[in-house]
Amino acid sequence: MDTSVQNIRVRREKMDTLDAIRLRHSCRRYQQTDIRQYELDMLLQAAHAAPADCGRHDHLCLSVIQDQAFLEKWDHISAKYLNAPNAHPLYGARTILLISVFVCDCVPHANPYLNAGCMAENITLAATALGLGSVLLAAPVRALLQCSQLLAQLELREQFQPAIAVAVGYQSSEAIHKP
Repeated sequence: MDTSVQNIRVRREKMDTLDAIRLRHSCRRYQQTDIRQYELDMLLQAAHAAPADCGRHDHLCLSVIQDQAFLEKWDHISAKYLNAPNAHPLYGARTILLISVFVCDCVPHANPYLNAGCMAENITLAATALGLGSVLLAAPVRALLQCSQLLAQLELREQFQPAIAVAVGYQSSEAIHKP
């Protein structure tokens, strides 16, 4: 069965976990349509269901970014960071879920980066189950860390820093041109 037929089937039936794992792939082209609120709510539920340090999520912060002006600036600084000025490292996604972690040496046994990864994986699997595309974003997060002006706009709590992001949205068949 080809992937397009599978995606249609997935949207009509409830998907089990193993199907979501098998069907999940990185989507690098998105329609310019916002996801529905209930889809966002399901992604947030999946994120908060991720395993974390003894069930504690206080060392994680999840930011939903749908401000298109912010996303355009982030896309631009990410392209510059990658030394690819014509690239679109956010792939045109209209929703980005940014996972930030509490950075502190005071709890040596905690591994917030592992927990952030579990949260990101839950988001990508939930997106697949909902018929949405997703892709993990690492380089754009590194670019964001180097842009204090844009980072300040996120108004993260003290000692939190972005660790990983997930772009989500409706997959597009139109190619985004790479330089």
